[in-house]
Order: sequence, then C-alpha cells, then structure tokens
Amino acid sequence: SEGMHQVAMHLERYVSREERVDTANQKKFRWKLEEDFARLDDQTDPPGIAVRVDGQPAGKSPLSGLELAPGAHVIEAGGDRCHQQHKKQITLSRGETVSETLEPMMIPASILVEAVDREDNDLEGRVRVDGEEVGGTLEAIRVSVCAKTVQVETADGATATASLALKAR
Repeated sequence: SEGMHQVAMHLERYVSREERVDTANQKKFRWKLEEDFARLDDQTDPPGIAVRVDGQPAGKSPLSGLELAPGAHVIEAGGDRCHQQHKKQITLSRGETVSETLEPMMIPASILVEAVDREDNDLEGRVRVDGEEVGGTLEAIRVSVCAKTVQVETADGATATASLALKAR
C-alpha cells in the first residue's frame, strides 16, 4: 500500500540496510548492500604450497579472492617436511582486497653425485634434480629435502637417473 513503510534488506555476508520509505512517491527502489567480508589473494614462493588461514586449510597457492571476515587473521604456509613455516598476521577491512606473498624456505639437503665409466674412471657430467640443472658431478649440491629424482648427463650424452630419498641435515 502507499505510504510510509519500514523496509529492510538482509543478505548473508552483507551489511543489512533498513530505512523508512514513502511508497507513494517511489514504487520501486534499489539498494546496493555493502560487503561484510574482505578478500585475500595469497601466493607462495615457490607456488603450490598449502596455505592455512587461522589454522584452517585454505588450499594450495596461489589463492585468489578468498573471502574472510574483517579483522585480524594469521596466514601461514610451510611447516611441513619440505618447507619451513612462514607466518604473517594481517588485518583486513570490510570490502578490501589484500595481496600477500609468503616465502617458506625449503628445508635443505645435500647430495654428492659421482659418475664413473666401466673401468671406474671418474666422468664429468651435469646434474639435474627434478628436471632443473643444479651443478656438476663431484661437487656438493644443495637441494630440497623433498627432491625426488637426480639425473646425470655426461659430455658424451650418456644419462643415468636415480630416485632420491633424502633427510634433512
């Protein structure tokens, strides 16, 4: 009916709005409700590490548009077998989007790769760990404790691959 009415709009995770409106002058009205959350874009270096927010799993990085309540939060990554924990406390305001990067350091291990021919002569070669070139034979090489494979390629093109099962120092 026409006249003054108290109108309220409520939507979960948005700030409610309530006003007195005169329906004699305005039959339709449109309100935009304010978000009652913030968004977090989170990356890790290296990518693909599990992220926790306030101690709860949030997924693997990169995360985009993770909706969180306004206020203080603790974001963390690492703290597993492969990476040291990196933790940050952030404060989010209603409606804002915050970008953060966590950099959990890898837990190191070392390998020494030797290559020999059939007569037990030392061979020089390039060493790859998990597909990335990391050094040469007969040198100590720092790698992640979670590295999975090592491959050696000698100057004559011969290759050898082995699985790794490393432990932290």
